[in-house]
Amino acid sequence: KEISEANAKLQKLERDNNLYRHDLFLKLNVKKENLLPEFKRYLDKYKALLPKYLETNGEFEYEVVSQAPWGAFNYHIAPFISKLTLNSSVGLTTLDLKHLAVHEAFGGHHTELSLKDRLLVNKQRGENGFVLVYSPQVFISEGLAEAAFEIFQYDKDLTIEEQVISAYQDLSIALTNKVVFMYYQDKLPKEEIEKYIDSFDMGDLGKSNIINFVYDQIFGEYPAVYYSAKKFMLETYERAKDKKGFLLEVYTQPVTPSLLARKYR
Repeated sequence: KEISEANAKLQKLERDNNLYRHDLFLKLNVKKENLLPEFKRYLDKYKALLPKYLETNGEFEYEVVSQAPWGAFNYHIAPFISKLTLNSSVGLTTLDLKHLAVHEAFGGHHTELSLKDRLLVNKQRGENGFVLVYSPQVFISEGLAEAAFEIFQYDKDLTIEEQVISAYQDLSIALTNKVVFMYYQDKLPKEEIEKYIDSFDMGDLGKSNIINFVYDQIFGEYPAVYYSAKKFMLETYERAKDKKGFLLEVYTQPVTPSLLARKYR
């Protein structure tokens, strides 16, 4: 149902505005040599927009790689310091870089981990640098990183072209989530999975990005975390009467999904 709704929204945006997703990818694609300058520009933008009560030090190292299964990665390498890595192989657009500046840095991983660093370092308990994959901790981290762009209403400033790409991304994330279960749970053959993806006009690159992520030996099941964690965080945030109090709690305290679910149900 959610995949159908995401697909219908994308098609309506294209129809109403006489735009086509794959034309926009070509138009908004950022060349490899421009990835870091553009990315740093959006880092500055969203650092300035982040609420004052969530401010933290922002020290970064940067890297551009290729052929990784993901679009970007945050290596939290020391208290208040992150290494931000971009993958040039997935076809990053200006909108991708906006999302990633929030997801990996200001509003997402760097903000959360640095604020929790501060909490622990001030108590002389060491940094918050060890994050278990497939744990309640990482569910909270990815939920915040995925939801932050909408929680802080940065999506309100997107151009109509970026809105189309954003709707495409929503569909891609929903499809990736489903493909995780098609492959790991239902054990469907790759040909059947690719045929299913093709029915949504994701394009060759869009399809390969989904397949490469889901079939990766290390991170293959991980994309399912993004979809469910974002949905959980947005729904929980909407139920919270004290929005600032909720954000301070999830960004600075050692919370788990079950604790939040009980408190904000």
